[in-house]
Amino acid sequence: MLSRHSFYQLSDLASNLGVSVSTARRDLDALENEGLVRRTHGGVMLVSDKNHLPFFRDRQNNMADEKNIIGRFAAGVVEDGETIIVDGGTTPYQVAINLQNKNVQIVTNSLPVSNYFADSQSVQVISTGGTLFAGTGVFLGPYAEQMLRGIRAQKAFIGVAGVTESGLYNSNSLVVETEKRMIEAAKEVYIVADSSKFDKIALAYLCSLDNVQAIITAQPSKLAKKKIDSLAKNSRTKILFATQ
Repeated sequence: MLSRHSFYQLSDLASNLGVSVSTARRDLDALENEGLVRRTHGGVMLVSDKNHLPFFRDRQNNMADEKNIIGRFAAGVVEDGETIIVDGGTTPYQVAINLQNKNVQIVTNSLPVSNYFADSQSVQVISTGGTLFAGTGVFLGPYAEQMLRGIRAQKAFIGVAGVTESGLYNSNSLVVETEKRMIEAAKEVYIVADSSKFDKIALAYLCSLDNVQAIITAQPSKLAKKKIDSLAKNSRTKILFATQ
């Protein structure tokens, strides 16, 4: 049951199994002790390889130069006074830290972004809240999604694990559900992706390319550029190449 839905409210799970809430809670405690599920307030999440999120520090060093260039370029499209949404990935993080000299409001599910601006006088951060996945620095789940349904922003900056002609992908179904709410809440959506993400498909489908204004990436190698040029030729979505 959890393998199909990833998250369940405790009361719904007990009802579907035909047991009392106390019995379901006791069984879930045993499963959590075995590392198979994670209990949250009022519910439970499945822990499995397919829902594993790479640790933030590990991902931060991957394609770091490209991410830095993309972050500086993407921050340039943000204007003072705007409310923007910043996703929990390492490339959106680079966008956020390049906004430190602007007067903006950032809505984010990223703990590293919130920590970075803890003492800022110009950048106001609003956290989505939700379930914090240890080591990833990302808030996910129904509470984060509910918060995002109630806000509106001028722009959103979203990170992905795969970009193809068929659409955008990420490596975790819970991440995708939160990102869908971000896309719905923003007037303009920008995908920030280093060149390694192109022509790749990941576990969970996010949306079609038509749902975003532009994809911001760095100047790629010749091989990667051929893939990106093919994508640009067959899509109406703009591809913006960040420069130093």
